[in-house]
Amino acid sequence: GLTAGLRENGLDRARIVARKNYLTKANWKLVLENFLECYHCRPAHPEYYRVNGHVKVTATRDADKAVEWQNEIEAWHSVIGDAE
Repeated sequence: GLTAGLRENGLDRARIVARKNYLTKANWKLVLENFLECYHCRPAHPEYYRVNGHVKVTATRDADKAVEWQNEIEAWHSVIGDAE
């Protein structure tokens, strides 16, 4: 699943090296939504998604993990549908 894929890429060795706070005159929910790119790109940028939505997972070193990850992505796509 996702945990194994993150472990393979060294997430277990990741460290926080800095924290910064910024005051902003905005609704915090909108700021958070823009930060969570995976959740906002498809509905907010349908033109981009129409061009790049077909991209498959191929950059992993393990073919079985690539297939597993691609299946997870396709499962998400079946839930969120098309941007159009």
